[in-house]
Amino acid sequence: MGAGISGVAHYGGSGECEVIFLEKFSLVAVIIAGGAGMLMLTLGNWRRSLLAFAVQYLAVFWLCSLSLSIGISAIKLITGVMAAILLAGVPSEGEETTERASQPGWAFRLLAGLLVWIVMIFLEPAMAAVIPGSPSIRLGGMALIGMGFVQLGISSRPGRVVLGLLTFLAGFEILYSALEKSVLVMGLLAVVTLGLAFTGSFLLTAKELGETP
Repeated sequence: MGAGISGVAHYGGSGECEVIFLEKFSLVAVIIAGGAGMLMLTLGNWRRSLLAFAVQYLAVFWLCSLSLSIGISAIKLITGVMAAILLAGVPSEGEETTERASQPGWAFRLLAGLLVWIVMIFLEPAMAAVIPGSPSIRLGGMALIGMGFVQLGISSRPGRVVLGLLTFLAGFEILYSALEKSVLVMGLLAVVTLGLAFTGSFLLTAKELGETP
């Protein structure tokens, strides 16, 4: 009996340590989200952009775990990686651009991304009255929403548009996790994410087939 109580206490202590670690270093997740978002904006290589997109969901998992349980937050990470795999499994020739150094407007894209982060840093304190929780949740969520909008505004390629929509949705999920902890809603958002990825892969495949002589 005593051993059982000791085991439960030990388990709870381990879980508490994990939560404390995630909270203490939550700024690292914000940096990961920012770096991944910048890479998606400036990289011309489609596969590398998808890798940055998958890494972005590590930040989504981290920031959501500040409000939700580790298990539910892990579902978001798995969903993001599955979405990246769906998009990576289709022809991508139409999504490729030149290398970053010669890519038209890459400096403008970088500047636009930096501007989004600067604006969100200044807006974050004002959002504290609306969205509770860690400042990292608000900053990371709002920044991903802004980066998603930028991605949508600078490209008309189907794959890039889908990445913009998924980035916007990822930011929304981070903010919403601080307001609503319903497992059903989290599951619905995961289905929406996979649905967008499936739609994107279908559009890329249809475009490639349409261009094939």
